[in-house]
Amino acid sequence: MIGRLFPRTLLLGTRGYTTRTARRELPPVPNTFPLLAFAATAAVGSWGAFTVYATNKEKLSSSIFKSILAQVKSSASVHSLLSSTPVLKRELWLGGVPHVKGAVNMMQGRVDLSFKITTDKEDDQATVYFTSIRAHKHAPFEIIRFLVVSDKGSVSLLDQGLSTIDDEGDIV
Repeated sequence: MIGRLFPRTLLLGTRGYTTRTARRELPPVPNTFPLLAFAATAAVGSWGAFTVYATNKEKLSSSIFKSILAQVKSSASVHSLLSSTPVLKRELWLGGVPHVKGAVNMMQGRVDLSFKITTDKEDDQATVYFTSIRAHKHAPFEIIRFLVVSDKGSVSLLDQGLSTIDDEGDIV
């Protein structure tokens, strides 16, 4: 009688104590793999997006990029190619910040950048390519490529007498 009312009670039997337990099925365990996979993918994706954004902002704030942009904006041949004042093309996927491809590695002596420019009215668009290297630590930078390419044609800014980068990152 006690065993029916309380299935987990100890009953005194002839051979000692015996235990009765009610047999129940274990509850089903939910599958957490999809949630874990989504969380891991979101974490890696957000880390990657932050890395792209941060390195792009670093390139935008470098002195060599600012010098390149000043040379492009002041060039009469770029003005005639685009028929207006060039400005950086802003990208929506970066939150309205221009996208700069390539790398700025002044310590190892390599600068290789490309970015898009457009006009104020955004009817013309061009891409600026800039490459500069130095042979060794104490050698000056040598500008290899400084080119503005659009659908209408291309303009080489090396023809303007630009040849090197000084210690502050300015093109001279």
